[in-house]
Amino acid sequence: MAQSAKKQKEFLALRGTKDFYGDDVRLWDRIMSMARAISQFYGFEHVEFPHIEDPALFLTGLGKRSDLAKKQLYILKTKDGETLSLRPDARISAARSYIQNDFAHLPQPVKLTYQGSMFRHDVIERGWFREFHQWGLEMLGEGSPVGDATIMQVLFVLLAEIGIRDIFIHINSLGCRECRGIIRAQLGNYYRPKVAKICRSCRVKLKDNPLKVLECRDEKCAILKEQAPNIIDHLCQPCKSHFKQVLEFLDESKIPYILNPYLVKGVDYYTRTLFEIFVAEDPNAQEPRKDSEVLAIGSGGRYDDLIETLGGVPTPAVGGTIGIQRVMQVIRERGIRVINTSKPKVILIQLGDLAKRKSLSLMEELRKAGILVYESLGKDSIKSQLHLSQKVSAEIGLIIGQKEAIDGTVMVREMDSGIQEIIPQDKLIDLLKKRLKK
Repeated sequence: MAQSAKKQKEFLALRGTKDFYGDDVRLWDRIMSMARAISQFYGFEHVEFPHIEDPALFLTGLGKRSDLAKKQLYILKTKDGETLSLRPDARISAARSYIQNDFAHLPQPVKLTYQGSMFRHDVIERGWFREFHQWGLEMLGEGSPVGDATIMQVLFVLLAEIGIRDIFIHINSLGCRECRGIIRAQLGNYYRPKVAKICRSCRVKLKDNPLKVLECRDEKCAILKEQAPNIIDHLCQPCKSHFKQVLEFLDESKIPYILNPYLVKGVDYYTRTLFEIFVAEDPNAQEPRKDSEVLAIGSGGRYDDLIETLGGVPTPAVGGTIGIQRVMQVIRERGIRVINTSKPKVILIQLGDLAKRKSLSLMEELRKAGILVYESLGKDSIKSQLHLSQKVSAEIGLIIGQKEAIDGTVMVREMDSGIQEIIPQDKLIDLLKKRLKK
């Protein structure tokens, strides 16, 4: 007996990645269209950064001891030995671009907006991908509290326009270089006598940076965090004043926020204002979510030291991002209508080579007139084209056969009633516009 052929390998998208098609793409485009319109109104200019950078850029910007740098950064080697890194964060690329392109000589602040893929080797769970997409805003050269509030307002307005209005912003201040040492010392003094009660990972973090212990979701560490020193209480006077003004701007704009004095992030570049955007509990959910399952859809903050850390002149800056996949996920879970679901009501049906050529040129006339139309120019059978018209629920059929192609006419058919008439092609657009208005 002949040996059975070896089964061919099944190729699938890599774990932590996803294909986007159909309504996914339409929803994506709608979100991006709204984001571009709102950010343009607020004076942000769209930019594109490379997906690959020097790994040293991210290691320096993120902090070599940060979890993102140590555990989640993709570092690749090319065949000729060059080392590259997939970007985990476009903010650091924005800071690099500010230095490299001498943006310091432009009117300040430089206001940039971007969108694209980010890559992190992370745990795959609800709302997390290894290739994920962000849309972000950066204000480089802006040190005023109004910059912090502006970033949050643009993100809040965008999400509200999309239809996600039940969001809340957790906000904190991490202080500046001058008061950060005091804050770390206070946290260290609190946690060291309790070191046996915190998880193994936090014992390591405690030696390096006690602030990072506040990130831990371990149940034991979360309980201890409730009594930890309040970061806001230990800010220096300039940082307290800055934070107070940020909150006043948010109050004036009626942007909802929750003071969270224990909010920290897993990167080292943040200074002063830090925020994270969460969606409220879904009222239609069957069971309440655990705190660890509440979905963050955006974040950001101030990073006044980053550009200097990367070799530039001291430059204050602030920015924020939303996760596009996470926003799409919330839209679907809530049943929010964002995309325009209207479809073409007209189908073009042809028979014969001459009719096919005439149909192709007619398609361009319809496009210029703004009339959406289904077509199946690759099909030769009238039966298959009529079947397609039923499948897509077309209201009007434009039929061109050999005779119509020679005469320069089109048969216009009402698909439900079967009523049809032959009209000159040069009168077709006006007729369609009148009928589609009904």
